[in-house]
Amino acid sequence: MLKILKYKDDDSLFDILLITFARLVLTAGMCMFAFYLAFASTMGPTIAPDTWIAGIELDMIIRIGMLLTAVGLTLFAISWFIYPLLRYLYKRTVNH
Repeated sequence: MLKILKYKDDDSLFDILLITFARLVLTAGMCMFAFYLAFASTMGPTIAPDTWIAGIELDMIIRIGMLLTAVGLTLFAISWFIYPLLRYLYKRTVNH
């Protein structure tokens, strides 16, 4: 993990806002890539599906795998953004 994106006890308000903004931008990028994966998992031979009869099992495995990867990446990105911020805010409020 990038050490610059970790919250420290001696951070100023500007540092906290800068780290939070950087994490927000990275989280948005990961969520956009996950949306692309979810969208790409729906692409395929919808006009003539009977031409893919031999490889339909492999096609569905790839589609479901891309969709599960997109969901997992979204959950990871959101928890990577929210959990450290809430943990830092909790530490600040309990100690002060």
